[in-house]
Amino acid sequence: MDSLNKIILESVQGHLPQVDPKQKKSYISATTWALLEQKWKAIEEGNHEEANHLERSIKNEVKKDREEDLLAKLEEINAQGYKWDGLKKMWAKFTPAFTKFKDSNGKHVAHKDYPKKSG
Repeated sequence: MDSLNKIILESVQGHLPQVDPKQKKSYISATTWALLEQKWKAIEEGNHEEANHLERSIKNEVKKDREEDLLAKLEEINAQGYKWDGLKKMWAKFTPAFTKFKDSNGKHVAHKDYPKKSG
């Protein structure tokens, strides 16, 4: 059993990228992580101007990474055949269905008022 575990571990290390244990968000790319490490190094060295400049770059990169990750997930869901009809209906503004029935003044009659107006 140990030999099987060893083989699996070697193959995983050869094919999957290693992720830093500090990285909490899975969508952060390697380039963004490198910028974060540069910022931490600049703070340790006391270069706060460079750290502030890197902070703006990091925010932009993280936003871009998050959007790319979300788009990839949505494309994967769409490829599986999932349709967003339910979500579209949830977010759509309510529009009441008009009827073709009108009262004597020419105004549309609501469904609940049919018995009153028809008589």
